[in-house]
Amino acid sequence: MKVLVTGGAGYIGSHVVYRLIEQGHQAVVFDNLIAGHAQAVHPSANFVQGDLLDMSALRGLFDAQKRDGEAPFDGVMHFASHIQVGESMRSPFKYLRDNILAITNLLEVVTDHKVDRFILSSTANL
Repeated sequence: MKVLVTGGAGYIGSHVVYRLIEQGHQAVVFDNLIAGHAQAVHPSANFVQGDLLDMSALRGLFDAQKRDGEAPFDGVMHFASHIQVGESMRSPFKYLRDNILAITNLLEVVTDHKVDRFILSSTANL
C-alpha cells in the first residue's frame, strides 16, 4: 500500500511511518515542520514539506502522486495539527481555525482524488 501520513515528522506520525515501512508499505510524509522534525522521518519515506492550509501545495502533492487509473494513495493517515493544550487555551481560535481548515482541505482533496481509506488521529486534532 502507498500511504500518505500528514504530520509524519511528529512523534506519533514518525513512529507510524516506521511501522508502515517495516511492514513493506510505501509512505509519503507531508509535514510543515512547525512541530515535527525532518530527522524523525524514516529515510525510506518520501518527505514533502508543506502545509495543509496551502490548498495548492496539497493538490500538487496529490497530483504528483497520481497513478494510472488509481488514486494517488491507498490511504491517508492524518496526524497533523496544533497540539499544545496550554497554547490552545490562550489561542483557541488559532486551533479551531487551523486544525479544522487543515482537515477540511485534506478531506476535500482526498475526496476529489477518490482515496477511500482515511484515518484521523483525534486525540488533539479538533
